[in-house]
Amino acid sequence: MTSPYDFLRLQPVVTVGDRLLMRGSVTPGSGQLVMPSGKVFALSEFCSMQELQMRILNSNRKALCRMVESAIASLSLVGGEVLRVVVEEWIPAFQSRDFGECAVVSDAAEAANQLSFGPSIDSMFPAVPVPSPALWVHGRAWPLVRGNWTTSMTAVNVGRRTFVLSGEYWPVSTLEKKWQQGLQAAATAFAERYTGPNQNARPSTRLANAREQIARTGAFEKGDLLFLSGNPPRLGCMIPPHENIVIGHVGEGQVAITTALRLSASTATSEYQVYRKTSAGRWEHFSHILCLGTAGHFYIDQDPALATWAHLRWAAERIATNRRFHVNDGVSRDEENYSNG
Repeated sequence: MTSPYDFLRLQPVVTVGDRLLMRGSVTPGSGQLVMPSGKVFALSEFCSMQELQMRILNSNRKALCRMVESAIASLSLVGGEVLRVVVEEWIPAFQSRDFGECAVVSDAAEAANQLSFGPSIDSMFPAVPVPSPALWVHGRAWPLVRGNWTTSMTAVNVGRRTFVLSGEYWPVSTLEKKWQQGLQAAATAFAERYTGPNQNARPSTRLANAREQIARTGAFEKGDLLFLSGNPPRLGCMIPPHENIVIGHVGEGQVAITTALRLSASTATSEYQVYRKTSAGRWEHFSHILCLGTAGHFYIDQDPALATWAHLRWAAERIATNRRFHVNDGVSRDEENYSNG
């Protein structure tokens, strides 16, 4: 987790209104920092407070996803009530789309942006406490009040207004601890969404059937989509029927490409694994190196289930089209050494 007060490396910093000012050249609408000695430093705008909050969110989004995943695990929901969300929300929303990953990538991106899988990670991110007006220096935020500068005082001039120190201060470590506590509370609340509104309520027929499948085979299949129970559980997509160079004939619903369920879009093919259905109807890992090439940027972080399944379907169709898992499948050792240079 990146400190939300990383801007202190620019100290002294002044927050006033919706702006963050730092020492720099004089610009229209800037201010001045007046030291007790009477020395004056020019202040210029670094960014707006809204831009600051967005910078903090962008630098902490992945860490926030991991925090929520940890909260889900601690609530013993992974592989349990996550199934409810997968069965009743994610799968129906994904299957309601009117395109496949064989379609033009830009069309997929446009449709993806029209779907939402409930509250996004961004929406739960608590605002970082940034007192304003305040002078930030020496690891402390010093509140400012309107006043007049006199000798031996520190003051900030912004436009026609003069601010002086109130005499109080907040340690930045205290503000950061308060923010982290709010972050943990938000992560827990977000994770609790997976428990459903009423755990004692009778499950829907759809969910009951899914639980029965999980109990019998450890997996739930719906169309070409696959959910494998486990810790963490895995999302998958069936590879279309084809004659594969490595394993021969691939039948309908017999082989799938999978990845661990994550709250951020899982599109790193290095994390993908192939699973095969056994004669007993259970899924087992098939160890083989994957090489899928580059995919178009048609996934979005805000909709992790959509993003992951869209990318998995693209991967499944590429494997079927290439009839192999890796570019060197079916290539002799001499040919492989030649192609590698």
